[in-house]
Amino acid sequence: MSLIPFLLCLVFSYSAANTSIEVESTYGVLITFAENIPDNIQQNSAIALKNYLEKYHHRLSHKERTALVAQIPNLIHDAAKPFGYFHSQCDATSQDKDNKVIEVSCHLGPPVIIQNIEITCDGTGQNVLTTVIKESALSSQRGDIFDANIYDKSKQELLSIAYEHGFINANTTSSKVVINTDKNTANINFVLDSKKAFVFDKIRFEQNDFSERFLRDMADFKTGDLYQAQKLHEYQNTLQLSGLFNTVSVRPSVQNKNNSNQVPIYVQYEPIDKTQFRLGIGYNSDTKLNGFLGQTHNRIGKRGEKINTELYASREKTILQGNIYIPRSHPKFDYYTIESQFSTETIINDNKDDSFYFTFNHILLEKLGEKHFSDRKLSLIYALDWSQAKGESKIKSQLIYPKLEYQYYFSSHDQSFNALLGGEIQGNSDFFLSELSFIKLVLYSNLRSSEFYNFRVLFKSKYGIIETPDTLPLSWYFRTGGTYSVRGFEYESIGDPELSNNTMLFTYTNEIQRKIYESIYLSAFYDAGNASDNIFKSPTSQSIGTGSVWESPFGNIEFSIAWPVKNYSLDKDNYKFHVALKKGFY
Repeated sequence: MSLIPFLLCLVFSYSAANTSIEVESTYGVLITFAENIPDNIQQNSAIALKNYLEKYHHRLSHKERTALVAQIPNLIHDAAKPFGYFHSQCDATSQDKDNKVIEVSCHLGPPVIIQNIEITCDGTGQNVLTTVIKESALSSQRGDIFDANIYDKSKQELLSIAYEHGFINANTTSSKVVINTDKNTANINFVLDSKKAFVFDKIRFEQNDFSERFLRDMADFKTGDLYQAQKLHEYQNTLQLSGLFNTVSVRPSVQNKNNSNQVPIYVQYEPIDKTQFRLGIGYNSDTKLNGFLGQTHNRIGKRGEKINTELYASREKTILQGNIYIPRSHPKFDYYTIESQFSTETIINDNKDDSFYFTFNHILLEKLGEKHFSDRKLSLIYALDWSQAKGESKIKSQLIYPKLEYQYYFSSHDQSFNALLGGEIQGNSDFFLSELSFIKLVLYSNLRSSEFYNFRVLFKSKYGIIETPDTLPLSWYFRTGGTYSVRGFEYESIGDPELSNNTMLFTYTNEIQRKIYESIYLSAFYDAGNASDNIFKSPTSQSIGTGSVWESPFGNIEFSIAWPVKNYSLDKDNYKFHVALKKGFY
């Protein structure tokens, strides 16, 4: 029985061809390998042969080439050991009388199989790291052929686990492999010495454009917590997503790690410009030509407060609004807004609606799991509205009411589909400053499969209901049809001509897409929708169509044509072309 303590730090790699080593120009020989010799053994053999030949500085003589032929089997035999082959029998044969072309063949014999793996944790991190390692899978596994490269990779994986959990000085120098060449087994003992634990020191900032306390509170750790590198990555992502910076970096300082167990954290950033302007001109089939003008005043406070003003204009609707953003704990995930908005809108059949809104909102985005997110918006709204149906007198309405919007995003465990479920509810009873009683509920869902053989499927649905004894502002009632709802019909042409009868809504889309080139897809779809006082008793308009989708950096640009197959709308055209930019989850 032969027991060999096997301690390897590194196996060199060599970028040679799979079956030959060309050394003709320097040494005057060509060495080729049989194809059954694994690539890793070939590459390690190439290093050994190069090292052997480095003692010569000239083309080899016949005697030296003869000595090389005799030495090659031993070199290959040793080069195979790091990869679990200790019984290889190799031959080097010359293909010409001058020994200038040498062919190597090997019978590798039985490989060494990993029989057992033990992992021992020492030091102050013993309890913490033992638990984490049990939940982790190392590259070296029981039953595998022993490979020194994979063995070293496993040691590095253990060091990475230790580093991620605050043990920066950890080492694996006491690890060892015992190989039984008679039984062709290997027993591995990984020893992880964690040394002392490191903790987070105070977060330090190199600029003072924002409140240091506000920026520190965005971190998911505090001074004295066990140092974890992953926490730093998450903190930098949180800062980057805040919208407060052009650039931001978070870095630890471990220069004095031998003298102290505290790791100072340094944050360096370039703040966003104080003033930003936005100008846009676009076109879609619903609103035709439309324009957008906006201005944002950033950094009006130390917590990222900002003021935003926007003007949007299209053929049917003009909106002027101003917003004040007040971060609570994060400018994009948890914040308040105070909004004022004036809009004037022409609804189908020349109905008019002018409105003014003053709103106080709280928006909260939360990560509920690895692939689960929620988006909640709670609002208190004051509204003044002036509605005028065609040929009738103008009606003024005044209301105060709450509104809750909620969206839930998730992905399946196997990533086979992504989904969005959402809804909004608003309503009130008539009281001081509120002349109307109502409740309005809208529910919607979007489901998109992952690509399978370049195909993917989309499902969308939306339901709405209004309950009220009063006549509401005309723009509050449901209508559908158009590029973003039921294609094949004019914008908002589906619904009862008497707008106040449209107290229920239903839309549905089923679409299949096939990738034809990179981010370009062909699509075929079926759309359906209805708006009326009872969607269960009134007929539903339906259409089929085809088109293309380009997933551009600006959003999904869609071109399509659709034909009504059941037409109960105000639009009696035989088909419709559609063009649109669709952003976000669609």
